[in-house]
Amino acid sequence: MKILIAYAGRVGVTAECAEMLRLALGDRDVTVCDLSVSTPKLGEYDTVVVGTSIYYGKPEKAVVKFIKEKASELESKHFAGYICAAFADRVDEYIEDTFPPRLRMAAVDISYFGGELKPDRQKNFLMRAIVRSMRNEIINNGDSDDESMVRILPEINPTEISKLSDRLKKL
Repeated sequence: MKILIAYAGRVGVTAECAEMLRLALGDRDVTVCDLSVSTPKLGEYDTVVVGTSIYYGKPEKAVVKFIKEKASELESKHFAGYICAAFADRVDEYIEDTFPPRLRMAAVDISYFGGELKPDRQKNFLMRAIVRSMRNEIINNGDSDDESMVRILPEINPTEISKLSDRLKKL
């Protein structure tokens, strides 16, 4: 079975997750493609996984365009998707904004792989300052009104990547 992992992201988290998924799939025939660089032809693949980062509440434009242009082809394949976002509170909304209803219904799975807030990965001073401020807010004040909540910075969730890998291996 040939698998394509197609993704787009801004700061490397989505690419890192694509690589982690590729490694978790072991000896399967897997191609990883950055959609912001090229658009793959889907004919040779049995399974397609599409991943996106969420930036200011929106999926990457390259992913939205790819899904729109290839929707019927994607529906005819084993399809899975993943979202990378620093905060999980709006994941369902992000999934709905990224993947059309027919594709969501046909999907093997659509996963949330987590995300990171790392100022050093940001591409400009303003974004570094914003991310630094967000990190400090979580560290100093938590991410909840509940005082009993542990203050945890967002991170990639390898368990979710393994779960998706296990589902894909069973196809």
